[in-house]
Amino acid sequence: MTQQTVDFMLKSFRQTYGRCQCLKTEIEQSEGDDARLQALHRELEEKQFDLQFVSAWMSGLNEKERWLIEQHVIGGLSWRDIVCLHKEKYGREYAKDTLRALKRKALAKIYQMAA
Repeated sequence: MTQQTVDFMLKSFRQTYGRCQCLKTEIEQSEGDDARLQALHRELEEKQFDLQFVSAWMSGLNEKERWLIEQHVIGGLSWRDIVCLHKEKYGREYAKDTLRALKRKALAKIYQMAA
């Protein structure tokens, strides 16, 4: 899997999760049209496959790396917000550059798992 694919899957995690929830609801509400129902099931399987990959990668990170990827890559928070949240959560302030280095290390681990 390419780094670009991994990046896309991480960044779109929340959207993919939301789409899965919508698909499940649509499937539950579906009546009749077998072709449409099959298409919904197919899309749901594809989306769930992506979610499983992301979950597996996240489980391969330590707690701090996972938190950082969740906040910055998946959540889209700014570095300023992450620095503040990190201090609140861990009781220690890290410089933005230190957190960026930790993010690069975490992404390198994910890329290796996805290779």
